[in-house]
Amino acid sequence: MVFKSLVGGFEAWDEFRTANPRAARNIESVVDIGLLIAPVKGKPKIKAQPTLAGKAATKLEDVATRQTARQKADFVDELILPKQTAAVRAEEVARTGEEGLLRTKKVLPSAAERVMADEVSLIEGVGKNKTLQGNFTAISQEAAREAQSLKGLLAKNDVIIPRREFAAELDRAVVRLGENPLLVGDAAKTATKVVDKMKQIVANNPGTASGLLKARKELDAWIRTQKPKIFDPNQESALSLAVREIRQSTNDFIDERAVNVAVKDSLKKQSTLLRAMDNIAPKAAAEGDNAILRAWQSANKVLGLRGEFNQTMAALFGLGGLGASAMFAPIFTKLALGGVVTYAAGKAVLSPSAKKGVSKLLSAVDKAIRTSKDEALISQLRLDRAAMLEILKESNE
Repeated sequence: MVFKSLVGGFEAWDEFRTANPRAARNIESVVDIGLLIAPVKGKPKIKAQPTLAGKAATKLEDVATRQTARQKADFVDELILPKQTAAVRAEEVARTGEEGLLRTKKVLPSAAERVMADEVSLIEGVGKNKTLQGNFTAISQEAAREAQSLKGLLAKNDVIIPRREFAAELDRAVVRLGENPLLVGDAAKTATKVVDKMKQIVANNPGTASGLLKARKELDAWIRTQKPKIFDPNQESALSLAVREIRQSTNDFIDERAVNVAVKDSLKKQSTLLRAMDNIAPKAAAEGDNAILRAWQSANKVLGLRGEFNQTMAALFGLGGLGASAMFAPIFTKLALGGVVTYAAGKAVLSPSAKKGVSKLLSAVDKAIRTSKDEALISQLRLDRAAMLEILKESNE
């Protein structure tokens, strides 16, 4: 009876459904009747309805999509947080809450961090399967695209920028930097030097918004040439703080004078991405230093590298002579590598000697991967090699 109703077309099925509503509902839950009884040509008289299996598949897909989005959101929230220092942890106390049955502590993002996370989560190249350097690069590339877009917008909607007014704004930036307790002594002089350099560059560019942004780009290039050959955290901090202050002052100065909404939006997006990069850079630098040291330790473990190699590597990475102890692997358990990878003006920076050191180490790592029988060690070596290659590529561009 059911078969005759199905092959009999719409009228036959409608008659069966009227006489046997429960049986019809059961059949329609697993079979798309609209498609099954449709004529060979023309549209079906019964609108195609999703089956129970189809509904379940759709619901499962929706859940998976939301779960994936939530996982990425959680990852990005963590990614854009600043490196955990004593000062950062103290600032976070006021916005630390508890959640779940176990009352797990969780730091609630600040308003600025929420804006950063929302913007960064839209970048397709950002993901938890990448290193911090890989994600930093993805955000940097998006910021560069936005800068190019802004350049195009300003070509059609440029704004006159009085140089004297902007010079006065830079003077106010110097005052703000002077109020920062981290900038004292030589660090304060370094920050002032950066501001003075910006004034000099601005004077050599057109007095327009596009000229101002060009000047800031030239300052970034100059900053990268000023990175100290021997890592000094105080000088590092001074450079970063001065560049950040100049960048924000420049963008705010243009924003106040721009009337085009697209220009304002582009400035806001670019500033947001650059702030996210500022937060990620110290963590990416630490990740790079750790990858280099770990790879050095692992390669030494597999290959039994001689003291001469270790002495050369120490010199290239600015560690100085390690003495006779360099002949023995145990020194690596106490050796701390810091400042080999640094960041300036949104870019990873390696000194020429550090680049040579990483290149030599990569050769040793390749040999260790081919030699070792320890699968876990090989896997870690490959991860560290990937991290070093990313840093090397970024610093060469």
